[in-house]
Amino acid sequence: KASAIKGGPKPHGAEKGGAEWGQVLHTLLEAAMKQPKADLHGLALSALENEELPVSLVEEVVTTVERVISSEVWQRARRADRCLPEVPLAMPVSATESSNGLPTVLRGVIDLAFLESAGWVIVDYKSERVEASDIPALVAYYKPQIDAYVKAWEKVVGQTVAESGLFFTHTGQYITVSAETH
Repeated sequence: KASAIKGGPKPHGAEKGGAEWGQVLHTLLEAAMKQPKADLHGLALSALENEELPVSLVEEVVTTVERVISSEVWQRARRADRCLPEVPLAMPVSATESSNGLPTVLRGVIDLAFLESAGWVIVDYKSERVEASDIPALVAYYKPQIDAYVKAWEKVVGQTVAESGLFFTHTGQYITVSAETH
């Protein structure tokens, strides 16, 4: 993410517990995709404690996860031929392609990748607590990150990415960033 986003500061202020909140959500979303009947409340309590966040947030985090689970993009992923949550990805970058002029390895985690007939769909969850009016600026801010994931996926996996998008967990909105035909 850090190497792809070069657009300056995030369009809205930092939030308390943001990274930890995001980690809790990612943990629960991965578990829910792998085990649809998982006990979200129990997992939420454990994840909140693990991230040293107040357990009083359990209802908010479960409600947020249920919002994602009820979305159309989640249902598409569940119906897909292949569905991979939280996929670690590493890709070598030559000195001529890297931002610092040195050969390097880019690493990241793709939140959700699933295969439909048109190709792969790459989804990145955004866990900021934002208003709908903040989303266009955040889409522009995060576009280089999702584009980098698409490029890396196609290079490493050797298959087409037909669609990529950002899922804003707080509002329940999925925004397609690119839908390309290769």
